[in-house]
Amino acid sequence: MPKRLVILTGIFLLTIGMFLVGQSDVLGLDADADFVLLGLCTIGIAAALIAIPVMPECLEAIETDKSMNFDPEEINNEISGIFVTSTGVGDSIGPVACSLLNELYGYTAAQDFYASFLMCYGLLYFFLAGGFSILTYTKAEKEHKKLEGEESHVEFVEERSE
Repeated sequence: MPKRLVILTGIFLLTIGMFLVGQSDVLGLDADADFVLLGLCTIGIAAALIAIPVMPECLEAIETDKSMNFDPEEINNEISGIFVTSTGVGDSIGPVACSLLNELYGYTAAQDFYASFLMCYGLLYFFLAGGFSILTYTKAEKEHKKLEGEESHVEFVEERSE
C-alpha cells in the first residue's frame, strides 16, 4: 500500500476515533463506555498508521531529486531532528489547547472540534499530496519494490543452484 495512502487512512481513522471518544453530538452518539474504548483503540491504530510512514516519506521526497547534492547521513539526521521537534511542539501545545477548549465549550464539543479539524486536515492532505494519485505508488516506491523483487529473485536462484 502506498505510504501516502497509509497516512491518509490513519488521519481518517483518527477522526473517527476522536468522534467516538468524545461521544459526539454531531453523530448523535450516546455516552457509552464501549464507544470510548472503541475510539481509543482506533486512535492507537491510527497513530501508528500516521507516525510510521512519515519519516520514510520525508526521506524519499529528498532522495528523488537527483539535482540536490546532499550527504544522506546529514539529511537523515536533520529530518529526524525536525520530526522529533515537531512531535515535541505538538505534545506541548496539544494538552494546553485541549484544556482551553474543554473549559470553554465542554468535553464533547472540544472532541467534535478536534475530529472536524482532523477531517479538514485529511482533505487538505489528500489534495496537497496529489489527489487521487495518492492511490498509486510514487516513483521511489516503485523503484524500491522493483529492487526488492530482483533481490528476492536473485536469492531464490542462488538457493536453487546450491
